[in-house]
Amino acid sequence: QRQMCIRDRFYLHVERFKLEISQSEIRKWSYFIWDTFLKGGALLEISIDVEIKKPIQIAVENQTFSNTLFSNAQEIIHDVIHGNIYPRFESSKHYEEMIQCRAESGN
Repeated sequence: QRQMCIRDRFYLHVERFKLEISQSEIRKWSYFIWDTFLKGGALLEISIDVEIKKPIQIAVENQTFSNTLFSNAQEIIHDVIHGNIYPRFESSKHYEEMIQCRAESGN
C-alpha cells in the first residue's frame, strides 16, 4: 500500500516538473525528485532498474538538467500503476459499486 502511494507521488511530481521552462526551476525540481524518490536511501525511494536510474544519476551529478530527465522512470512507474494497481481496483468492491452507480444514473 505504501509503495503504491509513493509511486503515485513520484508520478505526479514528475508531471509537475515537466511543466517547468525556467532552468532554475528545472534544476530545483530535479534535485528534489532525485533526492526524494531515486537516490539510494531516499526517504520515499522507489524501486527502479539501474538502466533507468543511472542516466538520471549522471545527469544530476553533471548538472545537465532538462524537463524530460525523468520521462523514462515515469513511464516505468506508469506501467506498474496500470499493470498492477488498476487491475486490482477493477476487481474490487469499490469498482463494482462505481459501475453499478453509473448504470443506475445512466452514465
